[in-house]
Amino acid sequence: MPRPRLFSLTFPKSAWGPLLAAALVCLGAGPALADNDWLGIEVPRPLDAGRFSMNIKLDQTERQWWQEGDHPRTMTDPNTGLPDQQDLITIDTRLDWQVKPRLIAELDVPLVFSQVSPSSPTPQYYDVNTPGVSGSQGLGDLRLGLRTALRDQDLGFNAGWTLSVVVPSGLGPEDAPTTLASTGAGRWQLIPGFVIGGKSDVWESWLQVNGLAQLGDPATVGQNAYVSWGPEGGIALPSGGVWLGPRYGADSVAGLAWAWYHEDTTRIALAIEAKVHWLSPWTADGRGLGLAAENTEGLTPEIQARYGRFSAIAGWQAQYIWATETPFSLGGDIIFDVAYTF
Repeated sequence: MPRPRLFSLTFPKSAWGPLLAAALVCLGAGPALADNDWLGIEVPRPLDAGRFSMNIKLDQTERQWWQEGDHPRTMTDPNTGLPDQQDLITIDTRLDWQVKPRLIAELDVPLVFSQVSPSSPTPQYYDVNTPGVSGSQGLGDLRLGLRTALRDQDLGFNAGWTLSVVVPSGLGPEDAPTTLASTGAGRWQLIPGFVIGGKSDVWESWLQVNGLAQLGDPATVGQNAYVSWGPEGGIALPSGGVWLGPRYGADSVAGLAWAWYHEDTTRIALAIEAKVHWLSPWTADGRGLGLAAENTEGLTPEIQARYGRFSAIAGWQAQYIWATETPFSLGGDIIFDVAYTF
């Protein structure tokens, strides 16, 4: 099973990159972890003796663009005609309980701050009452999950399955001031998955595939529930009482790591992950909105380190190779992840 993450940061590309990479090399090497926001896509790893752990993850992202295919488009406010940007901060506390040696039950409790505001080349700290600023903060969508591993050995082939249920405890896109200011998906979700991987002293590889089913939802939609950005600005859901149809999707990640330094308690590795995400289009009252499915394809190079029970990862989430209906940061993001396993 995976070693639990204790603390994780995602920074804009311009911030802290060289410092974090240098600090990471000083820590030593960690297992390959596939990062896909709250979906928890990970390669199975043996469990340590502890039966309970608490993990806190912090993600911070700035997005100023909307990608369609291989080119970006500015997120333009449909009311003012000026560029928008999304700032998203998530503090995710995960509680793990080792039910059996190769079975873990988990509970994710996220706190989310999401804001859509006028775009600026420098950081802006807006008051919530500033005109043109829409924001939400509070509890995100709770996630209950199980994950297991076929073997409890560190080296060699391993496989496992995952199953999660997501509770719509956050503020959904149709209820938030704007969709990109929501704190959750607003629907019940079911996420089954499987993972396979292999590890030697020098090489490590992994592949995980997750399915995603979002149930339908009766909703009262306001005028600012933008689900896409076109040349003329935001594209909204139809206002009023509507039936938001179910959405289906899948996520997969494949990775390869090479340990250029390793001994009994220390491992330093270079890795690259290929990630694919797909989610079916929005529908309302049985009709599509004329939008494409949500889709992303990208690469993430990483340096991984572990020393004893401490581990860390620094990487760069590059601009997507291909994407549709997706907000993103044009310069990519520095990813920083540090963990301690009890």
